[in-house]
Amino acid sequence: MPELPEVETIKNALVPVIVGRKILDVITTVPTLREPLNQKELRKNIHGNVLAIRRRAKFLIFDLPGNNCLIAHLGMTGSFRVEPEKAPLLKHDRVVFLLDRNEKLIYNDIRRFGVIKNCKLSAPDKLPEEFAVFGPEPLEKNFNARYLHEILKRCKGPVKPFLMRQDIVVGVGNIYASESLFMAGISPLRPGNEITLEECKSLCDSIKRVLRDSIKQGGTTISDYRKPDGSEGKFVLRLKVYGRDGQECKKAGCKGTIEKIRQGGRSTFYCNQCQR
Repeated sequence: MPELPEVETIKNALVPVIVGRKILDVITTVPTLREPLNQKELRKNIHGNVLAIRRRAKFLIFDLPGNNCLIAHLGMTGSFRVEPEKAPLLKHDRVVFLLDRNEKLIYNDIRRFGVIKNCKLSAPDKLPEEFAVFGPEPLEKNFNARYLHEILKRCKGPVKPFLMRQDIVVGVGNIYASESLFMAGISPLRPGNEITLEECKSLCDSIKRVLRDSIKQGGTTISDYRKPDGSEGKFVLRLKVYGRDGQECKKAGCKGTIEKIRQGGRSTFYCNQCQR
């Protein structure tokens, strides 16, 4: 599933080619994704010049005139691309936004777990009301050691699943939680309330470093994720633990082995020696 670096990469790629462009019409090819697709409502509200494209958590927000916005979640297999208007649609193209200059923005989603819908904002630059449940952005200053330590004090369970909770911190995701805990030298099995303030500082720093590095590499392609130009994310080449079960630890001087366990229904990878 695309996480923060992948969605940020897509946003950064779309901004120069979509912001300022005019949406002329919207066409849906299926009645529903994760939520119903209302073509009539989309056609009524999703038009005019795209004023900005923002990201919050794992959502893209396309700001439009009249405090309207389009919000998009990529689900597990969603992707965007821009093509000439006359280019043939592909099998899993679900929503087509006709643009000026005889082009179209296409949303493709094999498994149809994504979300495409319009929302009304209370004022320009505000966020949809449903986003109020989200925790802080991990790359912003309010996600810091003191904040995380206060949260984890109440966490008796293993720390890793808590890093994936969107009400605690958004967009970290499974791959980046495993990689960040490895960088910080913290076992994913550690109860959150046993992690010290100093360890929380190391963990916050590691999360920020891992996410920024992944953004620079265009995200991580394990299976379906693609950038708008069709290319893959290169951070997969820099993974230290994720997907490396049974292999030697890459940390200098460590003779441990990467293990794979299940936590909260998701795979967790960690070194059995240097993560404590």
